[in-house]
Amino acid sequence: MIIARGLVALFLIPLVGLLHFLLATQFEIYEHRPIWGAVVVLASLIVLGRLLMRATNNHKTLTVLNLLGWVLALALFWWIEVFTHYPPLKVNHKLGQKINWSNGENLQDSQGNSFNIDSQLNKTNQTLLVFYRGHW
Repeated sequence: MIIARGLVALFLIPLVGLLHFLLATQFEIYEHRPIWGAVVVLASLIVLGRLLMRATNNHKTLTVLNLLGWVLALALFWWIEVFTHYPPLKVNHKLGQKINWSNGENLQDSQGNSFNIDSQLNKTNQTLLVFYRGHW
């Protein structure tokens, strides 16, 4: 049972890295230094350390689990600091910011006809654009 607790604590450390990656890339929930991840990793290391201190047998196995836990934790935090600078997927424009529409892309209107925003904006002083998100 002691080894199983150690394995669960060890498994949580790379799981933090996977969740951090998925939250940043799939759901755009990005933190440069995730506090929740540090808490989970610290709790895992505490569990591993306590198991090593209280164990009467299986010292070699628990020592290896502790070493693996520390190596994984250091590698995870190094990876978070050095390699996880994900660019934002959506760029929000500020109020009053001038937007360059002349990128050469033609959009489609509600009937499926080609529509060039730049030419439409040059025709009139004011233009109302309505964006449909799809059929959901």
